[in-house]
Amino acid sequence: MGLETVLFARHNRVAWISINRPERANSVTVELARDLMKALETAEADPNVGAVVLTAEGKQFCAGADLGRLKEYLALPPEQQKEPFNVRDLFPVTAKLRATQLPVIAAVNGAATAGGLDLCCACDIRIASENARFGETYVKVGMIPGNGGTHLLPSIVGPGWACELAFTGDIIDAQKALEIRLVNRVVAHDQLVDEAAVLAERIANLPLSAISAAKRAIYKGVRQSLDENLQEMYFAVGWLHHSDDHKEGVRAFVEKRTPEFNKDRGQPS
Repeated sequence: MGLETVLFARHNRVAWISINRPERANSVTVELARDLMKALETAEADPNVGAVVLTAEGKQFCAGADLGRLKEYLALPPEQQKEPFNVRDLFPVTAKLRATQLPVIAAVNGAATAGGLDLCCACDIRIASENARFGETYVKVGMIPGNGGTHLLPSIVGPGWACELAFTGDIIDAQKALEIRLVNRVVAHDQLVDEAAVLAERIANLPLSAISAAKRAIYKGVRQSLDENLQEMYFAVGWLHHSDDHKEGVRAFVEKRTPEFNKDRGQPS
């Protein structure tokens, strides 16, 4: 795959993607953004993958933009600054995390700040180590939460908390993040990988057809009226009625046996 800044591995039906720039607080560069996209595309293309875990090496999850690189970029003459720093490569990664049919779990091992928090928020489920910290710290360098944060964060914690975090740049601990529902759960640091693996494996072994349909519907549904959502569900439910996984699930329930899902996507080797 030729990855320089990301580690990629598949265990059973789960793809593990780990940001690997610990010497630079796992900060984002063009190379990192491109590697994340390659890893996500590889997971999508593998019929044996049913879920993704995004985590990081070292003590931090992701510190956002590499400010050393950003300083160099800002020193360039204006005519050479053709577009905002990193956006051409990073924005598609944030969009991909939400658009992929695969469920994505963030296993947050340490500090997730600025663009790192935005990447975390783009994941579907967030599990935090007790050592994790979270901050929308853009304001401390005169910037707005620019990697989807102004959409993602308020959709998770509500406008009030999103405004407080964005306006102050405060960093909160894992328990506070749980209190405001930024994360789904907090676990002991040495149990983070195991907890993420258990949840990811459970999800990955359920029918991806239903999970991907639910993922699309949930994110679209928060912007719909109930009537609009029910109209769309009419077609989604009708489509799933014809899926092999739905038929297998009903048969297995009636026959009192464990269902065998995802046969059309192959089995892990």
